[in-house]
Amino acid sequence: MTEQNHLRQSPTDVEILPDKSVLSRENEDTYSSIQDNADPGRTPGSPTQNGDPDISFAPGTKSDPGLSGRVSGNEEKIFEQIQKLQHELAESARREEQLIELVKEQNILFKTRFSQDEQKEKLIDKMHEELQKLKSDLYKNLVRPVLVDILRIRDNMHRMETDLNKKYPDGMVPIKAFSDYSLDLADLLEEHGVEIFEEKAGTHFIPVKQKVINRLVTSNKDLAGIIARSICSGYIYNGQVISPQKVDVYYFEESKTQSADPGPETTQSN
Repeated sequence: MTEQNHLRQSPTDVEILPDKSVLSRENEDTYSSIQDNADPGRTPGSPTQNGDPDISFAPGTKSDPGLSGRVSGNEEKIFEQIQKLQHELAESARREEQLIELVKEQNILFKTRFSQDEQKEKLIDKMHEELQKLKSDLYKNLVRPVLVDILRIRDNMHRMETDLNKKYPDGMVPIKAFSDYSLDLADLLEEHGVEIFEEKAGTHFIPVKQKVINRLVTSNKDLAGIIARSICSGYIYNGQVISPQKVDVYYFEESKTQSADPGPETTQSN
């Protein structure tokens, strides 16, 4: 009865299990075929003849010891390279810091040098200023009084010569001596940087270079401000007038009568 019930079951309801002995024989046959196809001179874990890595290991092993050793060796090399790069980066950073410090020192040195040069320039300018002031004071206190005395003597000799020529028009020996002395003094003044100038009669009066001694009144407007006569020369030293030229100048004044101008009237200037 049991066998009949068993036979009546649908073929799909029956589970047919393979025999364990059959499975074992199949596994052994598969392993044998793999070993037969393997390279007899190749060690486990080495590449195959076609260059592919070997994935077949001996029964009961989980990994290839040679592959594990190669991986460990590569890791050590990579670690060494990383350490080397870290060392080079640290050395580069140290050199960069040294370079920055050197640049800072150079900047400080440049600023110090620049400041010293500025101080030197200021000191030179100050010394030049003081030298110019000393030179000006020396001229004012020593040279100018001597030059003024010399040119005053020359002017006096020149006036005496003019007066003697009026009194003795024929020319006498003393008059010639006065003229020679006057020329010698003029040469002496010019040798020491004094410029002698003298504007002639008929030229315009220049206040900064000339001094009016006599004012000659005239009704002719065209003669107003014109030099009538030069009394003595003027003198310039270092661009400054140390003694103005003495002159007589025409001074315009409208006449009370419309008659002709009777002639210039002399007025002494203070």
